Amino acid sequence: MESSEYQRRPEDKFSFGLWTVVACGLTAFSKAKRSEAKQWNSDQEIHAILKEINVDTNSAPWVDRFGRNGCVALFNRHFDKNAILKKRLPYERLDQLTLDILLGVR
Repeated sequence: MESSEYQRRPEDKFSFGLWTVVACGLTAFSKAKRSEAKQWNSDQEIHAILKEINVDTNSAPWVDRFGRNGCVALFNRHFDKNAILKKRLPYERLDQLTLDILLGVR
């Protein structure tokens, strides 16, 4: 029996069914996570952590694109290593709060 004699599943029907399942799954997932996103956005402790992280104590100059001007600006900038090392970075707590919301325990 030659390979042309085998009956094959029409690819267009298979791919349509596959993409329908994928699209439905992604839609359901995004609807399920919408409430978690709203909860994350309204959480006061998370906002406080983000505000603390984004405090600009010793910022680097803004470099829009990589190039000579950006290199010169960064090279000429004095970075206070001690101030950078003293800054508290509460990313672990932020990660924990985010995971708690995603798992539904917060």
